[in-house]
Amino acid sequence: MKMKLKHTLTSIFYITSFALCAQSWQNVEDFTTVGGNVLYDNYNSTADFTFNSNNQPIVAYSRASDKQLTVLEFNGTSWSSLGDLSFLTTEISQVKIEIVMDGTIFLAYTDDNYQQLSIIKFDGTSWIYVAQNIAGNKALGIDLAKDTFDNIYIAYKDDLNEDKATLKKYDFITGNIFTVGNEGFTPTTVEDLKLAINPVTSEPFVVYNFNGRAHVYKFNGSTWNQVGSDFFSTYFDSNTNVTYDKSVIDTDIEFSSSGELLSCTCESLFFEFDRSGSYCYTFENNNWASTPIYGGNNYINMKSDGEGNIYYTSSKFNTTLGEYYGLYFGKYNNGNYENLTSIETGSHGNSFLQINFDNQNTPFVIYSRFLFASSHIRKFTSNLNINEFNQNNLSVFPNPTSSFLTIHNLNSPTNFSIYSISGKLVSSGEVSNNEKINLTSLTKGIYFLKLKKRNSIKIIKK
Repeated sequence: MKMKLKHTLTSIFYITSFALCAQSWQNVEDFTTVGGNVLYDNYNSTADFTFNSNNQPIVAYSRASDKQLTVLEFNGTSWSSLGDLSFLTTEISQVKIEIVMDGTIFLAYTDDNYQQLSIIKFDGTSWIYVAQNIAGNKALGIDLAKDTFDNIYIAYKDDLNEDKATLKKYDFITGNIFTVGNEGFTPTTVEDLKLAINPVTSEPFVVYNFNGRAHVYKFNGSTWNQVGSDFFSTYFDSNTNVTYDKSVIDTDIEFSSSGELLSCTCESLFFEFDRSGSYCYTFENNNWASTPIYGGNNYINMKSDGEGNIYYTSSKFNTTLGEYYGLYFGKYNNGNYENLTSIETGSHGNSFLQINFDNQNTPFVIYSRFLFASSHIRKFTSNLNINEFNQNNLSVFPNPTSSFLTIHNLNSPTNFSIYSISGKLVSSGEVSNNEKINLTSLTKGIYFLKLKKRNSIKIIKK
């Protein structure tokens, strides 16, 4: 059901960091008043969103009235259509969106029968095909992600391979699409398939549910291997002194910008929602360690910001009324869990749920109340400590550069690495505030600067 910090090619990059306090959620202008309501599908993502270079949201979804693909862009005050999509003649079900560092938007979708999995891109003027019908048949539960080098990955439940998982990769350099490892690489069928890319190693990971258990697999460059054992939580009934296994009903997986892996689940006991809950799992000593985070819910979604945090949101369940009525919201950082201000959505649940971050690491959430067919986008805000904001405002300049880069507003010496566009490490070391990084030995081209606990920054050597 499921961005990371992005950078535009301006002369100075700003990466903000601030303490969350006096928390609240603000409504953003409702996009459905312009584009129509979002299609309801209880098992697949029919809507997704990202942010453009102007730090404004872009929403892509299947329209409930006619199942047509709709992409809308916000300009700060109103929504408008982004590009002409009239060349798409099929009805659309699943939708996922991703944006790369040069501003190109990639969008994956399937038709109304979950077939014809295709990828299109928007180059700033028009939408064009990247690839068509890459699954060959039904592709359920699609998920989209990118690595540090702007390669696009798409995972899906593969009907041609016994409903096992398959992962495809769009190579940013060559423009080719190929299978990562084998098609249908999981040993069993998959449900609730989610995808994440390690930002440090660019290795793809997937998590899925089978038989009420969560399973994580990693591609090591040649083969897919399971990470630890499958995992789930238990419930002890004090009345009967019996311990019951819970069943996973939704999963997600995410990395922090420093490469720490976290998986979250929603789990229930005999589908009794008053005994359901959300759990986070960290991989420690070759085992998955469980931490309960919320009670009574049905959907889970996770995203990392550029500062080492992973945020998660899940639906809230009212055990008295027997219905969903809001969204929990929390943050994980280096073993610490923090509950943040939740969202009251009213009753009757949510048909989709996505969290993402704008270019200043501000969290946004989109969700839909499916019985009312109304969809919403909310922005998480807090009062800022101005001194702390100034201290942590980071700038990298000049960019493009022919010789040196300077990093301003570093609080302490920080390790850095520079990679070529092909992924080769070309320089590394430690840099202090206002210290120059020498790039004179590098040839002209595009590189990626990686600072500890930050997402990669695209730089140009001229």
